[in-house]
Formats: sequence, C-alpha cells, structure tokens
Amino acid sequence: MGLWMHVFTRRVGFLRKNGTGCTAISDAWKNVNTLGMNVSGIIHVVENKYFNIGIILDVGNPTYYGIVEVNTELPEPKPLRGPSYLSAIAAEAAQILVDTYRKLQVKSDELNPSLTLDNTEITPKEMCKVEDITKEPGPIELKTIRRGIEMVCSSPIYVDLEDIMEDLKIMASAAARGKSNVLKPICYSEPFTLVIAESSIGLTVIAMGSEEGALTSGFGF
Repeated sequence: MGLWMHVFTRRVGFLRKNGTGCTAISDAWKNVNTLGMNVSGIIHVVENKYFNIGIILDVGNPTYYGIVEVNTELPEPKPLRGPSYLSAIAAEAAQILVDTYRKLQVKSDELNPSLTLDNTEITPKEMCKVEDITKEPGPIELKTIRRGIEMVCSSPIYVDLEDIMEDLKIMASAAARGKSNVLKPICYSEPFTLVIAESSIGLTVIAMGSEEGALTSGFGF
C-alpha cells in the first residue's frame, strides 16, 4: 500500500432505533437518540483517533432506520502528515459517505424495507454490508479547513439532507483537528460530536459537548 493510501470501512444496512445494528458506534447513536431530536446524521470523533461519520434514513419501519456509515482510524500527526493530512482523511471519509448515499436506492416499507447498492439488496435480515475501501485522500486547502472550523461551531441551518451533503466534507475536515495547535474548533470537546438534527426551521448541525452527550464509544468491530 502506498505511503498516502488509507483504509476506510463503509457500512450500509439497518440501524435499530435503540442504536444497535449496522454501526461501529452503537453507544453514540443510542445516546443521540435519547436527546429528543429527530437526528439524520452524526460526525463522531473519539480521542482524535477514531473518526466516524454516518447518516440515517427513514425507511418507514417502526423498528429500523436505514444507515450509511464510514469509519476510519486517524494516524498520529507527523511532520509530513500533520493535522492537515488528518483533515484530508476525514474529508475523504465524508466524500465516500456522500457518494454512497447518492448511489443508494431506498425502498421504504413498514414491513419489508430494503437498501440497494451496486445491485446488491440489503434487508434487515442481512442487516449489514461491510466493505473496506482503500483510497488516497484528496488534497484539501487550509481555507477550506478554516471555513469548516467556523461552520461546526455556528450551528448552520440547511433546507434538507441533500442540501447539507455539499458541506459534509468541510465539516468533517474541521472535526479531525483535535490535535492541532492552530485551526482547532473553539467548541471542540472529547469526544467531539456533531449531530445533524431537525429544527423548526430546517436541519441544524449541533456541536455536542461530552457533558451533554456522554458519548464515549470507540469502534465496535
């Protein structure tokens, strides 16, 4: 594997409304689901090492959501691979998520929901399709990271989930800045969690402090 190649784990399947199922961060989803908000997505970073990003989809079922989630492990910053490289990895994870979301076919059904990706159908019986994707993270500019840092702490408002997709890479790049001495979000906490939730005026991105979310999950492999 090349010097700059990185491994991302993609999960596509179903998430039970108690937070278990096709996810590596069940405790995070479980805690978010107890907040009384209608949550559509999450960026969850633990110890600035375990980076997780996911969106959930309404499939019209009383037990399950559909879910697309990408998990990866951020390396230790080094002179040639500093915080900006970590931001590039996080942005690439978000891009994989967005690309998957846009290819996904969702069948909403109260009894038999399904997700179809690349001609493979996934139902609650199969629960989860897990795939490792090896990619070289694309470059990211500092001005993009700066924009993301301002964005994640300001609770931006979006019309709908499609509207937010264009900015997920930018917000993800900021969420990976926990070990940076500069360009670190002022709202950063350990763990760092951004929740995409419905509000009265649209979808809102909310930065949750650890004292609010008590989200302490790492990977659940």
